[in-house]
Amino acid sequence: MARPPGYPVYHCAMHGLVHEQDVNDSTLIPSTLSLFLSASSNSTTMRIINAKVDGYAEQLGVDRSDITFSWAYDDDEGVSSNVEQTAWRITVGTDASLAVSSWDSGVVESSGSLGVEYRGQLEPLTRYFWRVEAHFNDGSTLTSDISTFVTGKLDSPWAGKWVGNNTSDPFYLRRQWSATKPVKQAFTVVSGLGHFVFHLNGRKVSDHEMDPGWTNYRKVVPYVLFDVTDEIRQGPNAFGVEVANGWYHGKAGGRFFQLEATGIVPKLSPNVEELEYQTFGDVLPAIVEVHVQYEDGTTEVVATDDTTWRVCESATTLANIFGSEDFDARKEPVGWTLPTFDDTTWETAQAIPVDRAPLGALTAQIQPVAVKKVYEPISITQLGVGKLIVDMGQNMAGMLEISVRGASGEVVKFSMAEKLRADNGDIEVRVDGDHLIQWGDCNVRHEYTLRGDDKGEQWKQQFSYYGGRYVRVDNARLPDDESSAFPELLAIRAHYITIKAPVIGKFSSSDQRLNDVYRLVTEAVDSNLQSTHTDCPCYEKAAWLEASQIMAPSIMFHRDVSFLYAKIFADIRADQWHAGDRDFYNGKLAQYQKEGFIGSRAPVYEIKWTSIPPGDIWDIPPWGSCIAIGPHWHHLYYGNDKVVADNYEAAKAYTKYLGSRATAEGLIEHGLGDWGNQNVHEMAKANVETATYYLDLAIIRDFAKIVGNDADAAEYGKQAETVRDNYVTRLMEFDTTTKRWGFRAKADPRLSFRLINAIFSFKAWLRGPGMTPISQAMPLMLDMVPAERAEDVLATLRHTLDTDGYSCGELSLPYVINVLRKHGYNQDILDNLVVAKEHPSYYRFCEHGETSLPEYFIDNARSRNHDMMGSILQWFYNGLAGLEPTKPGFKQFTVRPWLGKMLTNINVEYMSASGRISVVATRSGTSAIVDLVVPPNTRCSAQLDRVLPAGRVATWNSVEVAEGRSEFDLGSGRHQFIISV
Repeated sequence: MARPPGYPVYHCAMHGLVHEQDVNDSTLIPSTLSLFLSASSNSTTMRIINAKVDGYAEQLGVDRSDITFSWAYDDDEGVSSNVEQTAWRITVGTDASLAVSSWDSGVVESSGSLGVEYRGQLEPLTRYFWRVEAHFNDGSTLTSDISTFVTGKLDSPWAGKWVGNNTSDPFYLRRQWSATKPVKQAFTVVSGLGHFVFHLNGRKVSDHEMDPGWTNYRKVVPYVLFDVTDEIRQGPNAFGVEVANGWYHGKAGGRFFQLEATGIVPKLSPNVEELEYQTFGDVLPAIVEVHVQYEDGTTEVVATDDTTWRVCESATTLANIFGSEDFDARKEPVGWTLPTFDDTTWETAQAIPVDRAPLGALTAQIQPVAVKKVYEPISITQLGVGKLIVDMGQNMAGMLEISVRGASGEVVKFSMAEKLRADNGDIEVRVDGDHLIQWGDCNVRHEYTLRGDDKGEQWKQQFSYYGGRYVRVDNARLPDDESSAFPELLAIRAHYITIKAPVIGKFSSSDQRLNDVYRLVTEAVDSNLQSTHTDCPCYEKAAWLEASQIMAPSIMFHRDVSFLYAKIFADIRADQWHAGDRDFYNGKLAQYQKEGFIGSRAPVYEIKWTSIPPGDIWDIPPWGSCIAIGPHWHHLYYGNDKVVADNYEAAKAYTKYLGSRATAEGLIEHGLGDWGNQNVHEMAKANVETATYYLDLAIIRDFAKIVGNDADAAEYGKQAETVRDNYVTRLMEFDTTTKRWGFRAKADPRLSFRLINAIFSFKAWLRGPGMTPISQAMPLMLDMVPAERAEDVLATLRHTLDTDGYSCGELSLPYVINVLRKHGYNQDILDNLVVAKEHPSYYRFCEHGETSLPEYFIDNARSRNHDMMGSILQWFYNGLAGLEPTKPGFKQFTVRPWLGKMLTNINVEYMSASGRISVVATRSGTSAIVDLVVPPNTRCSAQLDRVLPAGRVATWNSVEVAEGRSEFDLGSGRHQFIISV
């Protein structure tokens, strides 16, 4: 292999590229290596990137004064060597020249660039400009481009009133108004519940979908700020708002609205009927303020009232949040959003009295949902006269768009589904899958009533989204089909929606199977990243909290979800129970109304279950613990201390609640254990819940140090040690058969659980609880195992996997995967889980034609678009590239690329909070090149095996961490390794 020009050569020998050895160390990296290091000086190619306020770029609607700034560096050519920031200066002002500053930090000596606190004042509805000047260790400086943010209402009073048409049906709201002078700047703040679409002068403003985001409307009502400076013109203008139901006042319209279990468990709780969905208000509301600043410096506010705004019923006659929408085009007032429209026949909007208005505090929504991609059909099949089956080629969170032509009053129906029936090719509306519990039909359908336009007419779903790949079209024909008189289907498209958060991770490899699995999981992630993190886009749309914490590292490698996760934590805090909170369930949930309690979902729109045979489904420790574990991951990946401060007290309150639920043995035994495990006996409730409790305590101990509370740090550290020691005493046993220590899954004594166990797995029931994977993996990963027994417990984990296969639920998956890869078993993960022929297997889903990850490791799962089992996603980064943060925000990180037996290439790129990291490993014959890019102002630890004396590099520090193994401390720049394989 030719030597790259300008690079000195160094040699070292390493193992693991051809085959992976069984070692108890996480430093495996490729075999027999020759190392090249860049020695280039700093270059003008370096620039400041990702200038953000509270983790989000170009914010519209900053609604808190304690904001933080963050930035990073990039060098497209990777030639800026060993660059470190030594100081920064931030300037903030209300004009682009920054001539008059609202805050000038002065030069602050610091290498930090994440979560820098703002120390100035903020005014409401004001555009601010800011930039950062950075100083470096070589004496150079760099100045960023100007960035902007716009404040929201902050604490200023609202001029607008909540208005509507005094019904719970969708409506149109409009106001015609004239700007009498040239406009310099204009902002509009809007909310409409459940969802709204805002129009100005005949067009929809923004690319947002599903505004506003989902919250507990009794606590928080989101509003959206739009910059309409370019849309408002001198002279007549028209503001239009469409409002429909959403979760605020949900309506089924005779179609699927929520899951109702049947079959062997007809009712899962005696209170199920009373505790399911409850509306948040009896009339749909909207509120608008348009803030205009004229060129002459004067201002004007146009706000909703009950005198000048007009309202009429909407052509949207049903807006079922689970995906069904009906639209009667005959009722649509053509041109109603234009200034020339005559609204004299419309009614005057009615003000909504305070006692009927939304209860929650109006708070700015920052991060919207938007269209990711528009899909055209890959096939359209005629199933019968007037019946078409459309395959969009992708299971997604979708919004349908159609174009039809036909006579006025004719109705075309569109039904969506995730799969087709094997017997007749029709869509499958049953959601049972291979489950004993029968969930019934998921009847999601649009009904479009034609206006009768000879040129055709278009409509797009606006107030809900469906989950699915297939569409059955009833009462329609293709244009070239003259066998019937049904309306013509001229076009059909699916708009795939997800949170508007940048994709920051990229992966590819020489093995197409891995590429397919990566896409399978990321599609499920994208479908479930909405204004909350949902379980699935089809059947529940519920913000179950466990997936947000167990999937956090995977999701944070894929997209920049800093702001979305901050919103998730705010939703949890809003729903956390505190003394004095109003009881909206009339005492029926009294058992949960205890200080600090967090339910299993947030926000919550229905409480269908209080218990099921495996356990309490509303009080589940790993779900509620999202308030501690989630901020832990957020802080580690994004490096902003603010997330710790924001959630510190809530995490403490919840952990105190958990402690109050401990048994006489000091264990936490309520909850569901390893949910999703097909071997029910392996759910190991006491093991899972108590280890989660220990993790919460350890996290709060670390958080206390960050917020500067030494007393809390000492107290929570002591509590964590007590729980750990008790966990080992109560649950660790010596297995006389294998002659090894391990953790036994504690049996659930309840007869109901044992019967369910027998139904699901008679063999497992006969065997009873034993040494299960989750019981070993959690304490190993959390450092709960006594050092002298750790090797035994790892061997026990390996034995359980060899004996029973990768029997894992959603809780155990990330622990099993991470323990195995940290101890050198990447090949086992690849062979036995990623590309295995039989389940559990990710690639088996790809072979069976799935385009997103299903709910469970079975061929016919209930849901075909769940991400809760997607923890393998992080392995593509921390397993194959060995990429892990060792300091918050990837200020310091490790890299240990792995090619295994068969891979000839892996290519990983990650835009971390501190800059772009790239790891590429390419094999050619008997050698390979590893190309690593370390961003400026960061350091990378490259752990290399058996470094030869000639391979010790004078320009980098290296420490021998084990016999024949060295750890290299690398600064910024491009680094190349030549590997003999």
